[in-house]
Amino acid sequence: MKEKYADTIRKKAEAGRSPKPPQKKPVFFLTRWNRRIWPLFLTPLFTLLYAPVNRYVTLPLLGSGRAYVDMNGFLIESYFSANSAARILFYLLLITVEVLLFRTTRGMPRVQRVLLLIGATILNLLLGVVFLEFTLWE
Repeated sequence: MKEKYADTIRKKAEAGRSPKPPQKKPVFFLTRWNRRIWPLFLTPLFTLLYAPVNRYVTLPLLGSGRAYVDMNGFLIESYFSANSAARILFYLLLITVEVLLFRTTRGMPRVQRVLLLIGATILNLLLGVVFLEFTLWE
């Protein structure tokens, strides 16, 4: 059955009264590009989260790694300190980010993947050095 002209006009008028709200783009959205490099954001985020923990929890509990004289008069130069914990976290963070980068770039063509992984590894090392700058004591 053919639709009447009046029904067509009525449908258009009803659609005009209740227009769909425009879709807002989210602040953080994943495109094909940032879906591949999202692991690089872990190091700065972890640096911001670990810096207060390092200052107010790890440093008072473990010490700064500076040499000291114990109660018997012996010089203690090496012991597990906040610096040791920061270095362990540095290596764990580097390994985690690299593994995640390998996993997220699996579907790329070989040449692009190699170039992206080389660049991301260099950037990951630079971000790791920044992490150590913010977390090592003296």
